[in-house]
Amino acid sequence: MSDTESGAGASGSSETTTDGQLLPVAKANTTETVDSDQQEKPLVRHENLSYDDGNLLVVAESTMFQVHRSVLARKSALFKDLLSLPQPDTEEKIDDLPVVRLLDSSADVALLIDSIYNGEKYRYKEEEGPAWPTVHRLLTLGTKYQIEELREEAIQQLHRRYPKKIVGWDETCRTDNDPNTASTILVSYPIDEDIIIANVARAMDLPDIHLAALYGCCSLPFDTLVNGRTLDDGSIERLSPSDLICCLQGKENLLVTARSNLRMNLFAPESAPENCHTPESCIEKTAIMLTRYRTAEARPSRMYDPLRPEDVEIERQCADIGLCHDCVKFYIARHASLRQEIRSNLDKYICSPSKA
Repeated sequence: MSDTESGAGASGSSETTTDGQLLPVAKANTTETVDSDQQEKPLVRHENLSYDDGNLLVVAESTMFQVHRSVLARKSALFKDLLSLPQPDTEEKIDDLPVVRLLDSSADVALLIDSIYNGEKYRYKEEEGPAWPTVHRLLTLGTKYQIEELREEAIQQLHRRYPKKIVGWDETCRTDNDPNTASTILVSYPIDEDIIIANVARAMDLPDIHLAALYGCCSLPFDTLVNGRTLDDGSIERLSPSDLICCLQGKENLLVTARSNLRMNLFAPESAPENCHTPESCIEKTAIMLTRYRTAEARPSRMYDPLRPEDVEIERQCADIGLCHDCVKFYIARHASLRQEIRSNLDKYICSPSKA
């Protein structure tokens, strides 16, 4: 995704946040102004994303980006269409360069331009998953400007947050004791961001992500689920009425399946483990474990989260009662298999608006 049109580059070194976001640094000593009726603030060229041989000025707020038409057209279908249109003789120019004004913030346009020229920076390795605000910006900009690589990278990051395979789901799981974050979520994604992600996925027509985010919402406290989440700017992010209904019903469905599919069935396999070396003893002890699980009260943090892994707890309880090593491995694997069935059929428990 990395492109330059010639050997001439932007002056200055790139400055990025820890998330890989390029900061919109501008040259204060290079100013151009346009008609005061249109622009009150002086325009400044972006220091890191202005190319000396660029033949187009992209302006956002008071920042100018001197770029190459061919590079933008090659990477963005929207720019390709926009720049192919015939321009009137009265088109705006600065320093004899045509101007394209965008309504996005200068920070977002800096990210957009940087992703077009330095796309490899935004292809994250598995251990470098960006936080949701970055993924959101990449998805929004990639969709709006029809940059397929940028959009697909953002969608891939969301699929890493909500894997379809239970082994991947377990790898993204947080298992600390914080009651505010005790759910199956990535450490870098606070639990109440599932509301925002669900809304974005719904608007972007990403049904798999939408469904998985609604699953995450089902673990939220009722007041947060109903009243929404207050954002940093004071606004409130709420689920749509139809999604809220899906989650309220989904909480009940997940509560039932956590009991009927997991606690009632985990220690009731159709056949005993094949590799068990002490079958008579383990059968008796398995019956005790079955009774314990069927009569135990569900932990509040796990009531609506049947996908949550419990390997450590299952291993401890099985070892405490004296099940053999092979039986312990069998029931841990069985628990994962039961959870995979739930993950694969999540739409049975949380009905999307089209299926509700």
